[in-house]
Amino acid sequence: IVKPGKQKYSLLLNEQGGVMDDLMAGKPFEDGLYIVVNAGNKDADFAFLNAELSGDAKLEVLDRALLAIQGPEAADVMAAHSAELADMGFMDCRAIRLF
Repeated sequence: IVKPGKQKYSLLLNEQGGVMDDLMAGKPFEDGLYIVVNAGNKDADFAFLNAELSGDAKLEVLDRALLAIQGPEAADVMAAHSAELADMGFMDCRAIRLF
């Protein structure tokens, strides 16, 4: 379970429990889930996820890019661009507009 404002590293498993791919699942909003799959496998991953959906669940594919700013000075670098980022910690997930 992913709490609002957080994200988790996870695995996409097939029906037999085999690993199909790894992914990041984040919850930048109260409702919904933001899933980041590997670009090289995205078509297969999204096809599998769509086939497994049930009830009112739906998958909306957003063509986005992921830029990871990492390292001991990452927080300072990002805080220089947005005050909203200054208090973010490890595995925090937030929707903001930078540019």
